[in-house]
Amino acid sequence: GDVVIRPSSKGADHLTVSWKVTEDIYQHIDVEEKGKTNSFSLGSSLEIQGEEFEDLDEIIARHVNPMASHARDILSYKYFKDVRSKQDAKDYITKEKQLNSTKIPYILSPSKEYPGKFLLSYMPRQSVRHEFVSVSPDGFRFRQKTHDTLLQMIKWFKEHFREAPPGTPASASPGARRTPYGGRSTPGQRPGIT
Repeated sequence: GDVVIRPSSKGADHLTVSWKVTEDIYQHIDVEEKGKTNSFSLGSSLEIQGEEFEDLDEIIARHVNPMASHARDILSYKYFKDVRSKQDAKDYITKEKQLNSTKIPYILSPSKEYPGKFLLSYMPRQSVRHEFVSVSPDGFRFRQKTHDTLLQMIKWFKEHFREAPPGTPASASPGARRTPYGGRSTPGQRPGIT
């Protein structure tokens, strides 16, 4: 969780707070300065996505440090693997599935494309699925839900992995049902009969 604070390329009323997620991965957070008296002073209030902070120490204490702590929880988790691409995660999960086909292997790995996010890769049947987990000051965000601890998030994932992630076509139409044969069925109609 090393932190660097510097002027932002977004303008004189912005700062960038960069923190180290893991080796070679840094998240950059935009901080808007409000109430600046001149271009060399710090704003009287600082905002990150609408949340107000009094000073830089408060940003580090209430925003960056909790996220760094959550990232450390993932980095020390027994199923964390330091693979850097979806393909590497897929290869690892596929090998694990071959070793024990009755288990559903999963790993968490850092996302270089989206710093501050981790890839949750798992293989329930024949294909590997990838979803993002975000660390925030409030906890671990997965499928539009924030969990206080990593273990709570993993428990929720294990109970709900069969459900379609929010925003996917299967979850976008709650009225439509799938038949065991993969066709669509509407209430009151028998599958296979049009």
